[in-house]
Amino acid sequence: MLTRFFPSQNKVGGFFATIKEQGAAIDSAWPLAIHYIGEATNTNTARDFLDSKAGAKFGARVLSNMKDTDDIEVGIKRAVALTEFFDENEYA
Repeated sequence: MLTRFFPSQNKVGGFFATIKEQGAAIDSAWPLAIHYIGEATNTNTARDFLDSKAGAKFGARVLSNMKDTDDIEVGIKRAVALTEFFDENEYA
């Protein structure tokens, strides 16, 4: 797991709001998403991605990948596997 935790700077939009609005456990979802996106991209830009409009779409993808499970970690892993991550400047 990443040793540094990057809290959301956009709690009214992006991934944070998408997950929270659906009643999912944002307290566990956020660090898991930071970890798995960081692992997939080998960068520290996961927070910028999650706080962006793309992060909101990623959140929706996480939720749609939880149709057969209540496990947020499973949804995040599936969403990461289906997501193409681009240049970190796109999320600034």
